[in-house]
Amino acid sequence: MKFWGTFCAGLMFAVLTTTAVGQSISFPRGQGALKPGESTSLRKATIEPGPIVLPGPEVPESIRGLSGRWAGWMCVDRTCSAALEVVSLTAKGGRLRHVQVNPHLGDYDLFPIPIDVSLVNGNELEGRWRYISIKVRLRPDGNVDIIRHSGVLSWGVLSRIP
Repeated sequence: MKFWGTFCAGLMFAVLTTTAVGQSISFPRGQGALKPGESTSLRKATIEPGPIVLPGPEVPESIRGLSGRWAGWMCVDRTCSAALEVVSLTAKGGRLRHVQVNPHLGDYDLFPIPIDVSLVNGNELEGRWRYISIKVRLRPDGNVDIIRHSGVLSWGVLSRIP
């Protein structure tokens, strides 16, 4: 019986991660109403600052403001802590680093993952690293909307940090 439970869990994980890699993720309704702030997680996501390439004139205004470092919350009830570093931007996308601390899933994701991203929908950056899909966009209030699919869908709001 234990075999079937493990098999079914593995099959479900494969389906979820295949969906994440094979399809674009979308922000939920009401994302714009979410407020920035601190995560309730006791462990905060951090990224050791690295070099950030300033956006050139070819970078669209709609994503130019994403350049830099961001931190905030993700998950239901702000239980996950997240950090983002938008390292470089081009006319068609860029590169970022991201880390999320999810107290419900353990400390598996404490190192920043590098993600090459593409410009989608005119103002969003979307990319994948292994089984993780991520999308970010600049909000009118100057904060960042973020959504991530890694077998579990989570979203939140990040604010600029020095």
